[in-house]
Amino acid sequence: MQKGNRILLYTDGSSALQPELQLPEKRKSRLPRRRGQTQTQPVLYYDPVALMSLVVTVVMLVLLVAGVTALWQAKTEAAVLQSRVTQLQQDNAQLRKEYEAGFDLSQIREDALAMGLVPQSQVETITITVELPQEEAAELSLWEQVWTFLTGLFA
Repeated sequence: MQKGNRILLYTDGSSALQPELQLPEKRKSRLPRRRGQTQTQPVLYYDPVALMSLVVTVVMLVLLVAGVTALWQAKTEAAVLQSRVTQLQQDNAQLRKEYEAGFDLSQIREDALAMGLVPQSQVETITITVELPQEEAAELSLWEQVWTFLTGLFA
C-alpha cells in the first residue's frame, strides 16, 4: 500500500487510504534586536544529592587533613619530649656521680664515732612476740546474709 510517495509495509487496521494532512510551514520571523536586549542564558539544574555529597566529601577531606596535621604535630612533640627526657636522664646520672663523689664513707664513719654513735652490730636487739586473741565470727543466718549482700549492693 502506498501513502503519498511512501510505501507502507504495514496496514493501519484497514486498507482504506488515510489522507495526509499537510500543515503549512511556519516561518521564523526575524525581528531586529534592540541594543539593550541580551540573549537568555541556558538554565543549569543541579542535583541536590550530588551537591550534598560534594559538600560532605569536602568536609571529610578537611577533617582528614586536620587529623593528619594534628597527628604529625603530636609525633613531633613526642619526639622533642623524648629527647628532653633522655637529656634529663643523662644530666641526672652525671649529677648523681658528682653527689656520690662529694662524700667519703670513711670520713662519715669517723664523724659518727666521734659524736658517740655506735655501729649497728654492737647494739643489743630484743624481739618480743605478741599474740592477740582471735574473735570468732558468729555464723549469720540466711536472712542476715541476704540483708548484708543487699545493703552492700545498694550502699
